[in-house]
Amino acid sequence: MLGIPEHLWKSILDTLIPATSNNHGASEIIMIEELITDISHISDMKQFKLFLEEIPENFSEIDQSAREKILETLEKAFPDALDALLNATYTIYYSHPAVLSKISENTGYSTTAPQPNGYVLKPFDERLLQKSKARPAMWRIPE
Repeated sequence: MLGIPEHLWKSILDTLIPATSNNHGASEIIMIEELITDISHISDMKQFKLFLEEIPENFSEIDQSAREKILETLEKAFPDALDALLNATYTIYYSHPAVLSKISENTGYSTTAPQPNGYVLKPFDERLLQKSKARPAMWRIPE
């Protein structure tokens, strides 16, 4: 796992997406191996390893606010590495069935893809066009 202990990975993930009473934390959902694979497709792994080396060993022992500040500081030195981490984390997390189910449960929003079935729309109200149809043409009618 790129020389980083599992507990540290979990702390990083839970700093990005912490658990709440309504949602899972990222470390409950994301498999670290999958995360690393995704990151390797979108990031320079040498830079990403340098980014990881800068994370203090006691990262998992400090509070959420301090962990966020550490990541914000590292973002300045390694913007592409943090961007890859965020991209992979959010993509994996928000496409997981358990997370989609929680989103649907909490919001009532359908998490199914809009295609191929599409969304059901209300019938169109023709009265909305009455004002526009009553206006004269704004162009010259060809003779």
